[in-house]
Amino acid sequence: MKGQIKNTLVILLAILFALTLSGAIAGADPVSTADDVAPQNFSPVWSKWEDLGGELTDGVAVSSWAPGRLDCFSVGTDRTLQHKSFDGSWHDWEDLGGELYSAPAAVSSDSRRIDVFALGKDKSMQHKSFNDTWYDWESLGGEFTDGVATSSWAPYRLDCFAVGGDYNALKHKWYDGSWHEWICRGGELYSAPAAVSWESQRIDIFAIGENKTMQHKWYHLQLNQSN
Repeated sequence: MKGQIKNTLVILLAILFALTLSGAIAGADPVSTADDVAPQNFSPVWSKWEDLGGELTDGVAVSSWAPGRLDCFSVGTDRTLQHKSFDGSWHDWEDLGGELYSAPAAVSSDSRRIDVFALGKDKSMQHKSFNDTWYDWESLGGEFTDGVATSSWAPYRLDCFAVGGDYNALKHKWYDGSWHEWICRGGELYSAPAAVSWESQRIDIFAIGENKTMQHKWYHLQLNQSN
């Protein structure tokens, strides 16, 4: 008797399994095997261009101090710094003043922190910072011939760059609690520089050289050397 019951249970389980495979049981999905699983194809998607408005004359810069947060900058027709932010939706353009004669550069060194740099009318480096509120413009001195760049490899660490002086050399100024003097980093550059920090204590700088090729210079504090 026990043997008959056991055999009956085995048969019932086999029938249930077969019905599940065929999808015959209401609400049951057919069991997928390796051969019939369709590959999931994910392709990168570029959005269409969108018009953010404004009346702008010179260059752009952008920074982000949090996921989903964007702050973009440009120079208006009256040479003031124009600012537009995104935090789920775009806000209206904001006039941040100044009298600027180069494209701006911007970086966020910490949450709710932005630092913006540009050349002023007298070709000196101008700086404006945000830390929950916008602070007044300050001059960082120097006399430059071309553009600005900035990067940050740690909270409240700032490195800013511009081209000027003899042979269009790269000039460098940094902040780590206080501003240091301008230092010449050499080179013979014929464009505004671009700078980025992709890990702590590392900076990479790019600019176009005399022969119109891309020039590259890097710095790493732990290696105690630059190239």
